[in-house]
Formats: sequence, structure tokens, C-alpha cells
Amino acid sequence: MHETAREKHDALARWLPQCRWFGYKRTSDRDHQLRCIDSIVLPGHELRNEPVQLEMLGFHTDTAEITCVAPVQYTRDQDGTLLCHDATQDECFHAWLLEQVLERKVLQTSCGSLRGHLIHTGLLHDYDIQRLAVSPLGANASNTSAHIRAFDSDTVSTNYVAKWFRTFSTGTHPESEIGTYLAQKKWPNTPTLVGWLEYTPQREGQGGTVATLHEFIPRSTSLWDYSLDQLSNHENGFDHLLATVAEVGKRTAGMHKALTDTDSSSAFAPVVPLLSDRETTANAMVDHAQNVWNAVRVAELSPSVRHRIDQVLSHHVLINDALRKAITSPQTSAYIRVHGDYHLGQILITPENRRIEVIDFEGEPQKALTERRRRTSVCKDLAGMSRSFDYLCFQERFQAHRTGTAQYSATELVRTFLEAYEIESVGACFYSDNEKDRMALFNAFMLDKAIYELGYEIHYRPDWIDVPLRALETYLDTGSLLHT
Repeated sequence: MHETAREKHDALARWLPQCRWFGYKRTSDRDHQLRCIDSIVLPGHELRNEPVQLEMLGFHTDTAEITCVAPVQYTRDQDGTLLCHDATQDECFHAWLLEQVLERKVLQTSCGSLRGHLIHTGLLHDYDIQRLAVSPLGANASNTSAHIRAFDSDTVSTNYVAKWFRTFSTGTHPESEIGTYLAQKKWPNTPTLVGWLEYTPQREGQGGTVATLHEFIPRSTSLWDYSLDQLSNHENGFDHLLATVAEVGKRTAGMHKALTDTDSSSAFAPVVPLLSDRETTANAMVDHAQNVWNAVRVAELSPSVRHRIDQVLSHHVLINDALRKAITSPQTSAYIRVHGDYHLGQILITPENRRIEVIDFEGEPQKALTERRRRTSVCKDLAGMSRSFDYLCFQERFQAHRTGTAQYSATELVRTFLEAYEIESVGACFYSDNEKDRMALFNAFMLDKAIYELGYEIHYRPDWIDVPLRALETYLDTGSLLHT
């Protein structure tokens, strides 16, 4: 199939706003300009009737220049109009990805190159490239994942998870960096990173990760889904969930210990933050908060939500000052590398043996790679998980409203999580023995996370805006984000 550059541009422009991961749908961003940075036709697909291509797409919005990764299959409708379809579930596309990574292949493109990196050979076997089964694992605003089953001639399968990052940046990606490090440390509580695919633009000295390949954990589910099921469908579900949350607290402490390297030259070596480090963290928080305040001022919202938002905005200086004061205060606990976007959806649990594994170390996808890789307080992860409990109870309350089942508070879940974490972390360099200082720092990161959520929900999930908004309202009323 032959298509002109104009046809492709128009087809992509029609298709992209329908994609969940494409976040530039708001009124203020409608003037974005679309351009093709690189278009990679998969080897062997040149003469295919409905070719699969990997498109590297650039957007100039009124606030930023963005590069997106879009695996696309092109077809034509009965009138001959060119159409786009997402190709991340296409077997041939993932056969190509496996070949690139597992054989460490390099593909030269018209405007750059794609290189496969392989670090784990334990899953390798001879498989038939024509016999793959691909099924979706879910998609969000930053990545799209698929389960790949690769069969050999005896119908024995090897299972992988492919994850495509939708926004591209050059530089070291936390997912591949932390995955490599944890594999070297042999930390057992995360799926093994098999390898990744790197794209390097022409005239750039450094590439960036566009996809990763991990070990697949069979019969597992996200802790978010497991927790909702426990609360909704089991008589003693909350008690069982508390026990699981305690295990998550212990596992989180183990993760932070694994992310702490004794080699002082390592990118994972802990550092006691100097005033300049604390000021850098505080400035990043306040700058981010200000960006969110600016965005919500112009967001299209219902009158009732607009009134509540304006009430919060009227106190934005107080909130910014609270962030700065807490973060810049003297600290004795070390900054380390952390997960960075820690919540219930980033944990897998296998119900039959209650095995818990942490996934998705990419950090907050809306932030720059350098910021995601920066050492910080473990309170960032603790706050992220604690805020996730608030989301869980919000969803349970919604379901309870429909079914008449019980309602639960996030406060007890947070307390159980933090107590279990403390038992495993006492004496660690990253954990302060001063409870007052520790809780002040934790509350600041809770506040920072709620502000992040507010910006995220307005941009991607307006129906969920009540969760961070209620938390910020509670903070202004009580000085804490925890509420019953």
C-alpha cells in the first residue's frame, strides 16, 4: 500500500485525539503542530498490504515540544481514505521487537537508528518467530503494555511483557537503568528486565528508551484490582487487605534498601542532602505546584468544581510556602533513588501465594528524565502509596453507593503501611529517627503528590478530580491530607 506524506499526516491528526495516551486534547492545546520526525517501516513489511510502521512524531504545543512514539498500522476504508490503527497488539510487530532485543540488532532508519539491548538471557530459547500470541495488559497515559507468548516447535512458550513508552526523550531512562541495577543486585521482588529498545536520532550523541521487555508473572493481578475485590466481594476483605498492606510496607522497605548502593561512586549511592539539595527539591515542588495552579485557572470545569478549585487557588501561596518550609528544613536522613510513581497499580500480587512484586520504575511520566532520576526522600514513595489508598477508598465509596456495601477509610490503611515500613527501616540511612521531622517531610510529599494528581486528573481523567481536590480541601481545613 502506498500513501502520501499528506495522507499520513491527515490520518494521524484524525487518529491521535482518540488515543488515551495522547494528552493534548484540551482547548489550549488544539493548535499543536504535527510533524513526522522519523518513520520506520518494519523490515519485511515494505510490500505488505497493511504495513506496520513505528512513527516518531513531534508536536509543538503552546507550552512544550513533545516527541511521541506511535506504532501504527495503516489501512484504507471502502472510500479509499487512509486510516490509522494502534499496532501494539500486532503479532508481527512484537515478533520484530523480540528479534531486535533478543538478538541485539541495530536498525538504521532514515533519521536515526534503533538498537536492541539484552541483559538477561535466562528466558531465551529457540522460538518460532511466526508463532506468537499477543494480548493487551492495559494502557495508560504514559505507556502501553502487552503480554507476548513465544512458542517453540513443541508448543512450549516463553512469556514476556512488552512496554512501549509513548513520550520519547533522549537520556538514561529510569525503567531500563533501575531494571538493570536491580537485576545485578538480584533483588527478587520485581519482574526481571530482559532488555530494551533504544532510539537514537541523527546528530544526537545519546539515545533514549522507547520500549522494554520484562519477564511475565503468571496468574498475577495488580494490587489495585486485588484490593477492590477484597473490599467489594469478601466479608473479611478489609482485614485481609490490612494484612496485605503490611506486607507491602515491608516490601517497600526492602525495595529502598535494594536501591541503596554502598559504592559511593554509584548513581544509587545515598547522599545526605545539603541545603542546596533541599532547595533544589523545594524549588522543583513549588515550580511544579505553580504550573498546576496556572493550568487549573484556565481549565474548563463545571461551575461547582470551579468554585471549589478557586477556593484552593486562593490559598496557593500558603501551600507553596508550606512545601518550601518542610523540604528546606534540616534533615538527617539520606536521599536515595526511589520508585518515583509508587501506587497500588505498580504492584503485582499472585493471590494463590500472596507473592508481591514491584513494577514500572519509570517515575512520574510528566516530569523530565533528569528529575525522575534525582535522588530524593523515601517519603516520595511513601506518600505516593498513601495517596493511592485514598483513591482506593474513593472508588470503593462509589461502588458502595451503588451496592450498599460497607465504606472504608484510607487512614487505617496508611497507618498500617507506615508502621510495617518503619519496622523494616529503623536504622537505615534513608529513615529519620526523629518522628516529628519524618512526619513533616511525609506530609509535604503528600501535599506535593495531591497537587500532581490535581493537574493529572484535570488533564486526563476529569471524573477523578474529586480525589485530589478533597485532599487539598482537607489539608486547608486540618493541616493534614488524611481524612476519614
